[in-house]
Amino acid sequence: MKKAIVTGANGFIGSALTYELLANQVKVYAFVHKNTNNLPVNHSNIKLIPFSLDNIFNLKYDFIGNIDVFYHLAWQGSSGGARSDAILQHNNVKWSMDALNYAKKIGVKRFVGAGSLMEKEVIYEVPKTGIRPSAVSVYGSGKLSSHFMTKTIAASIEIEHLWCYLTAYGVGDSPHRFICATIEKMINGEKTLPFTKADQYYDFVYITDTAKALYLIGLKGLPFCAYNIGSGKPRQLYKYIEEMKNILSADCKCDFGAYDYTGVYLPLEEFDSLALQNDTGFKCEVSFDEGIIKTSEWLQKVVI
Repeated sequence: MKKAIVTGANGFIGSALTYELLANQVKVYAFVHKNTNNLPVNHSNIKLIPFSLDNIFNLKYDFIGNIDVFYHLAWQGSSGGARSDAILQHNNVKWSMDALNYAKKIGVKRFVGAGSLMEKEVIYEVPKTGIRPSAVSVYGSGKLSSHFMTKTIAASIEIEHLWCYLTAYGVGDSPHRFICATIEKMINGEKTLPFTKADQYYDFVYITDTAKALYLIGLKGLPFCAYNIGSGKPRQLYKYIEEMKNILSADCKCDFGAYDYTGVYLPLEEFDSLALQNDTGFKCEVSFDEGIIKTSEWLQKVVI
């Protein structure tokens, strides 16, 4: 891989991927929206390209036929109340198809899209008779639609399609997401932290490892495959929480079962990341302990 496009390059995952690509001597065309203070703007191997998801076809640059991989990470409304905004999520699906068709137009051979485990959750939840899906299922449905539609279109226009399920955390993440929010509460000395039973499975991956996996998927991943980016050691959520408490020496009670969990219990096999390891050689380098320490140190500087 010599040249790549990254949409959403100034986002949490996009910026980490950009740094990883640059570290591997890949020239990056960084499609960005608004501020770029988390990117190495003076690096000789990066070109910043302001863009908006709804007008990607208006971009005219001299890279036609020269891009190896198109990473589409830009997505509006990926957290908070916007996840249940059906119009916005519907637009994201259209914008993903636009990005794919734009990639084809400029001669890109390979398209990598960013998915979510919530795609899998809506498959398990929404089709069931009598189930009343939660509002955030709109987001998962949007990601699932984007996945299936871009994959189908890619097959018809002869561009290689790859997809990734992400569970990233770490430095640069939103302070309101689960890992960061829990760290903040522990460091702030809150005495009781209420949770659900937290017995659903997760496989959290530190942001630099996530970026490394994305790079390797773009480089070595098999066409028309979807990869779980994971450590290969998924655990129940309460085990992560207890480990965070020990790492941070937090003097708090974790009240498991204080809230009812109304989400989906994905079976353990849905977290299988063996294909990623076998096809690309990916292995996590940052342990959960190390990742939590790095994230907590960053949070104390910028938030707490």
